[in-house]
Amino acid sequence: MVEYNRQFERHISPEHGADLGLFNDIYNEIKNLKEQGSQQDSEKKYNDLREKFIKENPESALMIEALFGIRDMTKDEERLAKLPKDRRWTPEQQKIFRKSMRELTEWQFAITHFILKAGKNEKLAESFWSECDKLNSLFSDRPFQLYQKGIIGQVGVYKMMEHFGLNPEMAHPDKDAFESTDLLVPSRGDNQKDNPNRVQTKYRSGTKKTILIPTKEISYPSIDYYEKERNINISYKDKKEMFRFKEKCDAKAQREHKEVVGFYLACPDHSFNFVTGEPSKEFLAQIEPEIKKCFPEK
Repeated sequence: MVEYNRQFERHISPEHGADLGLFNDIYNEIKNLKEQGSQQDSEKKYNDLREKFIKENPESALMIEALFGIRDMTKDEERLAKLPKDRRWTPEQQKIFRKSMRELTEWQFAITHFILKAGKNEKLAESFWSECDKLNSLFSDRPFQLYQKGIIGQVGVYKMMEHFGLNPEMAHPDKDAFESTDLLVPSRGDNQKDNPNRVQTKYRSGTKKTILIPTKEISYPSIDYYEKERNINISYKDKKEMFRFKEKCDAKAQREHKEVVGFYLACPDHSFNFVTGEPSKEFLAQIEPEIKKCFPEK
């Protein structure tokens, strides 16, 4: 599985134009390896093949890791699905959960960075997503678009934050997996490298209007007031997840003896280009007042 590493940010250079033939080569090699059956050394062969592609194409290492990680991702999903739903896990099952969650977020981190580095290169991004879908179909029946939407949501929010002059940073996979933090965003004019604001993002069907609410306002009756003031109805699922996010921020604050400021952000469907993650003009106009309120000019 792909390991979190800052070198990823140097290993992809979309401006040079990825060799789109590389996508087909990777797919064909992985498909051939899968068709060879479940030999004892299949894992070693798979990793050797991954290293071979990276060695031959070092400038595309991030893309290669992301594509090869799809098989690992489906295995992690299978392991998580087998855990008891009541979450009364043994120590060994807890280890499985933590390992699988971390690997899933590392894989998502790699893809998110690749799409961010691709920028507005729609041809490259579209070819990449198409290849992800093909590879996913070799190992899983679950539509890849479900993963793509979540990743595009993170990319879109990152680009939106940049649009408004903020300096977002993708959270370390451990923060994403276990602290429900997708982005770290300093307040304007502040040097918050050691303690930036934490943002959890949600992008799914059913969200009609943008929700951007600080954790300090996630309580009753504050949420009721928030809904009335903006004439929106926050779904039960959003309320459940924002309260869980607040609990994690509060627990971190208590554990580390410092203030932890979080923001829960849910974006309406169709806020972002489904290929590049570029925010729509309508979404930018809708969220601008909320950004000014939550991240005021100093």
